[in-house]
Amino acid sequence: FIDRLIEYVKNIVTHSMFFDEIRAMGLDPAENPSVSLENDITRGEFDSMSNVTERSLQVMRAIVEGYETRVVDLLVELFKRNGWTRPLEIGEDLAGVVAAERPATPDDVVEVFLACVDLLMRGQATTRFVRWEEERLSTDFVDRIAVIAVAGP
Repeated sequence: FIDRLIEYVKNIVTHSMFFDEIRAMGLDPAENPSVSLENDITRGEFDSMSNVTERSLQVMRAIVEGYETRVVDLLVELFKRNGWTRPLEIGEDLAGVVAAERPATPDDVVEVFLACVDLLMRGQATTRFVRWEEERLSTDFVDRIAVIAVAGP
C-alpha cells in the first residue's frame, strides 16, 4: 500500500510541474485522462474502490492535472450522491496543497509530497525528509533519491 501511495502522489505532484508548459505548446495533457475518467464514472469503477485514500487520490488527480471541468463536476456529483464526502474533501485539500505550493524544483516536490502524504495519513503515520542520496547513472547523469522516514503515531 505505501509503495503504491508514494508512487501515485509523487506522479501527481511531479506532473503539476510540467502541465502549464505542455499547455503553452498547444497540447492538452488531460484530454485522454478526462475521457478515461468519464468512462470510469459511467462504468461504476469508483464503487469498487474500498477506501478513502484511493478515492481521495482520484479527486486530487482530476483537479491537479486539469481534467475537463465538466468531467470533474461529474466526479464531484458522483461522490456527493454516494455520500463520499470525506474523500472528496481530502482530495480537494490535497489539490489545494499542490496549487498553493506550485512545486518547481526537486526540493519543492519533496516538500509538497510530504505535506500530501501527511494529510492522507493523518493520525496513522507521519513523514519527514531525511536526506538526498545520489546514484550515478552515467558520466553525465545522476539520479537524486529522497530518503523519507515514516513513523507511526
